[in-house]
Amino acid sequence: MKPLAIPFLVLRDPHSVSSQYLPVGSLEKGEVLVKNKQCALCHGTGLKGFGPVPPLALRSPRYLMRQMYDMEHGFRDGLWTGLMKPVVADLSDQELLEISAYVVAQAP
Repeated sequence: MKPLAIPFLVLRDPHSVSSQYLPVGSLEKGEVLVKNKQCALCHGTGLKGFGPVPPLALRSPRYLMRQMYDMEHGFRDGLWTGLMKPVVADLSDQELLEISAYVVAQAP
């Protein structure tokens, strides 16, 4: 029987370890979504931010998912948020999770 989720250790601080459980296949699907949405155009190489556009790398998957969800549903508003609304408008919750999983798995 295949596992429903794979553990993924996140090391951001050498004194603290966090385990994230990601659905099997989410990293691969997230990579396709990130490339199709061309996230690096605004968020920079390695998704580490570009000018006033914030980095996605080094963020927790919960944070990323919440921010995209809030932008999609109009709960978040800011100077650059309007640019993200059309990007996230057609994404399902599953796709938001896959994007978050891929981004957090990238090397800092």
